[in-house]
Amino acid sequence: MGRAAAVRAATKSKTDAKKAKINAVYGKKIIMAVKSGGSADPNANRQLADLIKQAKANSVPVDVSLSSTSPPTT
Repeated sequence: MGRAAAVRAATKSKTDAKKAKINAVYGKKIIMAVKSGGSADPNANRQLADLIKQAKANSVPVDVSLSSTSPPTT
């Protein structure tokens, strides 16, 4: 592989770690907004709508926000 591949792998792992941290933060914030606002509907919960806009601006995947707003299935 060589040194170039190792450098790329290290850089990718750093950026992936940053993205994972940001995604986790927004996931937690969205869960708290749903709990405090009482609704998983962004039209009814203004705090949730604002957080979803912020998440989109920070390139958080849609599945993070969707899985955070949906009730858990067991």
